[in-house]
Amino acid sequence: MLRTLIARFFASLSALTWLPLPAFAKTGHAPCVGAYPAVGWLLGVIAALVFIFALPVWPSSLAVALALGVLVILTGGTAEAAVAASGPRGVVAVVVLQLVRLIALLELTEDTVPMAFLVALPLSQLAGVAVLFAGPSPACHSAALMHPEAASHRGRVVAAAFGLLPLFMLTPLELGEVLGAALLALLAALMLVRKRNLPAAAGFHFTALAVEVAVYVALNIAWAEPLQEVAL
Repeated sequence: MLRTLIARFFASLSALTWLPLPAFAKTGHAPCVGAYPAVGWLLGVIAALVFIFALPVWPSSLAVALALGVLVILTGGTAEAAVAASGPRGVVAVVVLQLVRLIALLELTEDTVPMAFLVALPLSQLAGVAVLFAGPSPACHSAALMHPEAASHRGRVVAAAFGLLPLFMLTPLELGEVLGAALLALLAALMLVRKRNLPAAAGFHFTALAVEVAVYVALNIAWAEPLQEVAL
């Protein structure tokens, strides 16, 4: 049982990133939706560590750019390529979302950027999983993202647990801002996915990117309000 769970985590890691897998992890198991937010956790930790270790050497803006660059390298630009492949509007959407993501992170203080990564990346993967089930293309038709056997009810529960776990690090005010922004982004992405009849992979990655950006923007708003109160 445990060996199967570990194998499916590594299969999901292989589906979402270019990270090399150890020999024991190459078992041929299918990716599991429950592991996608866990992969988001791993990516969030890596991005946070890159930012933290770059700060003593580089300015905050360059440290943010480096962390985002590492994320693109680790994922192989899969999200950007999948959305851009949907057409010219997909390319525009990727460019706009990437710019907003960069600006939102640059507006955060140095001590809040790592937490932003840890909150946004698992939650964004959970949103992508939601669209896999609710979008026009059934999840079981997207072999690159999951196998029908891995799309079980238990997998959805595990995905929700991993995706929502970072929210416990937030205060009630921050939680309200983040959940509101994430839900709005999820609904908007789902409407677009259904209207454009996007393939499962494009819908998954577009939704994940949109929700990730929305979380960064929401955290900017939530963390700016206490500062304004102090200034007054």
